[in-house]
Amino acid sequence: MEPIDVPGLHDRNVTLMSAVSPNPTTDRIAYSVRVPGPTRVRVHVYDIAGRLVETLVDDELPAGSHPLSWDAAANGERISGVYYLRANAGGLTQTRKIIIIR
Repeated sequence: MEPIDVPGLHDRNVTLMSAVSPNPTTDRIAYSVRVPGPTRVRVHVYDIAGRLVETLVDDELPAGSHPLSWDAAANGERISGVYYLRANAGGLTQTRKIIIIR
C-alpha cells in the first residue's frame, strides 16, 4: 500500500503524538495520536536495544485526535527500563521515551 499525502501532516508545527503520561510508569500509559485527515497510522513500542516489543496501532484512522493507551505491565513480561513509543503517519515519525519502574 502506498502512503498517502495528508495535507497539513508535514507542517513542522503538527504534533502527531502527545506526551505520554504518567511517565515514569509502573503499568499503563496514556497518549493520543492526532491526524488532520484520514491516514494509516502505525504505533510501535521498542526496547532500548531497538527491538520491537509490541505493535499498538496499524490501521487507517480518520481525522482527529485518538486517545490510546499501552499496558506496560501486560503479562508481567516488561522489565524496568527505557522503552520508545514511535508513531508513523503520512511520512511523519515521532518518538516518545517511556520509563518503566517496578
